[in-house]
Amino acid sequence: MKKNLSIAVAVDFTAASMHALDWALAMFGKGAPPEVQFLIVHAFKPTVPYTNTPTLPVMKNDELEVRLKEKLDAVLKNTPAGMNVEGVFERGTISEVMVSLTANRSIDLAVMGTQEKGVWERLTVGSNTLEAAEKLSCPVVAIPIEYQIRPMEALVLTTDLQLPTVAPGQRGWVEYFVGSGNVELTALHVISDEEQMEATTQQHKQVFEKELSGLSYTLELLSDDNVYRGIARYVEGRDPNLLMVIPRDRNFFQELFQPSLTDRIVAHGKVPVMIF
Repeated sequence: MKKNLSIAVAVDFTAASMHALDWALAMFGKGAPPEVQFLIVHAFKPTVPYTNTPTLPVMKNDELEVRLKEKLDAVLKNTPAGMNVEGVFERGTISEVMVSLTANRSIDLAVMGTQEKGVWERLTVGSNTLEAAEKLSCPVVAIPIEYQIRPMEALVLTTDLQLPTVAPGQRGWVEYFVGSGNVELTALHVISDEEQMEATTQQHKQVFEKELSGLSYTLELLSDDNVYRGIARYVEGRDPNLLMVIPRDRNFFQELFQPSLTDRIVAHGKVPVMIF
């Protein structure tokens, strides 16, 4: 893990986004290495939304812009003393602003809040958090508004890949959280074909041993014909502090007709999800 971290938190002043900011400050503002800079980001653009197209400005509202800048300044002033915080106020959608920010600055992690939306809203405009997770080059943590912030004690790492792979950057985040205290790490893999469970168990053990070598963890292999349901059932029963998901690549048709496991976990989950 780097000596200095830069963490961007998207804030639109809703309860969900302020809850996400509280989580980020509680999780990373402990004063111990690495040093952390918090970028508190607000995207401003009066718009009309169109599905899967850039939004179009419909008006210029200087008075509203001034009020929002004042709100951002108030958020900055209310952060705990001693924390390195910077406000970012940019025109555009939150996804546009976050993508631009990560392209022009070295951002290690983005944090965004989530709250349950109606079915029609999810189908038409989707989720800003999921859109950012798809477009950003850095990991994104989605914080459900229902999650009760508490010290990190249990971490679950899972994937919807057939066999798990953990890239060095992903492993660095696992090591960061595990090393931050007495944190229990679980490597979870759900196998959809019960008949292959016994035959593949040893193979999965060997893969995890390689990918997580040097780390203390518990391996959980479950069988469920619906991988999402299996992971959701496990998470609901254990209530971890963070679910880290390594999603597989999705082509156009997969995105259009079959939302990935990761999307469904974020949309309906009640624990924070870190998406690589």
